[in-house]
Amino acid sequence: EDIEEALRPMFRALPKNEHGKLDHAASRYALHRLFVLRHGMYIKGLEPGGKGWTGSSSPMEVLDDLVPAYVQSLFEQRVDGQGLGMHELSVLAATLEHLVHDEAVLRLRAAYEVHGVALDSRMPGWKIEGIVDTYMVIFLQGLSGHVSLGDILAKTEDMITVYPSWPESQNFTRRVQSGVAAKHSSSAEFQDDTLTFNATALVVEEVVERYGHWQDAECRDLKSALLRLEDEGTGRVLLKDFYGKALGGAWQFTESREYLADLGALDDSQPGRPSVIIPNYVKSHSNCLASSRIFSVCCLNECEPLLGHLEREVGAPDASPSRVLELVANLPSSTVKAPREISAEMRGLLDDIAKEHGGKVPLHGRLFGQWL
Repeated sequence: EDIEEALRPMFRALPKNEHGKLDHAASRYALHRLFVLRHGMYIKGLEPGGKGWTGSSSPMEVLDDLVPAYVQSLFEQRVDGQGLGMHELSVLAATLEHLVHDEAVLRLRAAYEVHGVALDSRMPGWKIEGIVDTYMVIFLQGLSGHVSLGDILAKTEDMITVYPSWPESQNFTRRVQSGVAAKHSSSAEFQDDTLTFNATALVVEEVVERYGHWQDAECRDLKSALLRLEDEGTGRVLLKDFYGKALGGAWQFTESREYLADLGALDDSQPGRPSVIIPNYVKSHSNCLASSRIFSVCCLNECEPLLGHLEREVGAPDASPSRVLELVANLPSSTVKAPREISAEMRGLLDDIAKEHGGKVPLHGRLFGQWL
């Protein structure tokens, strides 16, 4: 999907400055959501709560230490204090995608080196599967710099312990490899079931682009496990039940109370009944599976596609409460089928948001985000 096409509904719905462009905060917000929606990636410096969500920080700062200073300077000159239009935002997004691909190629070079395979050689598909496995060990374990065969062997032995879904991950990368090979079967890079380095690079680039959405199935399993422990429809799990589940061995819920508080996942508003806020816990960095210099792979926010649908339908920064209710009622999610019943309490909360904003609900405001 073309980047500009993917950005257009979001760009149209976000509030603009006097130049008809996005200010720094809105630009960073748009870039963050684009990469989450397209690839399940959380770009460092753009993630919620990061420095990128302050109004004075330039979205180009995400390129710090990633591109030469003169390239960053060209972006700054093009924007010239007026904010980012659709074209500038698309170019910045494409630059970030290119950097992600470059990083994947560097990781692949390290995997080839571990296996003692020359970059100019052709390898059979079964051998490439082993190289891609090594690539994934490097990626998921966050290894950097020179990696030895001994390091990889030790880390591979640990994979099933630290990452129980490792066999499923291997099946996923093999499916991607088969799909990429079939797609490029007429290319000289993919001949006689052998792949060149460039062909393997196409495989790992697609793995990285698709991995975030693939691994989110595990996040949904995590959410389902917590919902089975939910305290009377509150969206919370009592802390004693949370740790009790860990002792049962199904999911290892072992984070300390202090750490849960730091994550924003602890609710201690009821004396003697501390609880874990399910969506906050699932989306926390505690559940990120991989990280690189540029991005992390974490559980996805289920509200993102819902908000994207609202942006496409409304095409403006805000809407009346009745229009929002009409659209939301017909939106399914992983836990609720459409049409959904919206309680009187939730309707009242939406009306309260509108009263604070001249009768309209700002789609990208903090209060509506919490409501959604």
